[in-house]
Amino acid sequence: MGLKVAWDNEFEYVQVQSDCLEAVRLLQDHNLENNNLSLVRAIDSYRHKCWVTELIWIPRVANKPADSLAKFVDSLHPTISILEELPDFLLPLLAADTSVSLS
Repeated sequence: MGLKVAWDNEFEYVQVQSDCLEAVRLLQDHNLENNNLSLVRAIDSYRHKCWVTELIWIPRVANKPADSLAKFVDSLHPTISILEELPDFLLPLLAADTSVSLS
């Protein structure tokens, strides 16, 4: 859904970050049009439109702001949320996130 929203809003470059290394590797496969999973084929179809998409694996420990935002959404009522302002609870997480070392 995030790719659809980005496409519908005419984004030219989208960076998708995930803490699931297996999903990132799967979606970086160059032969996904024959994949058995319809969701994987749909994602691949969006990625091959006229725009640039990049998939990046980010360990959860290195991206607590994104992890917190994902948990912020009510899992019983999934929806797409477009935030126009930064939630206050993210400020300290963003400050700490810039100091995390992955080495």
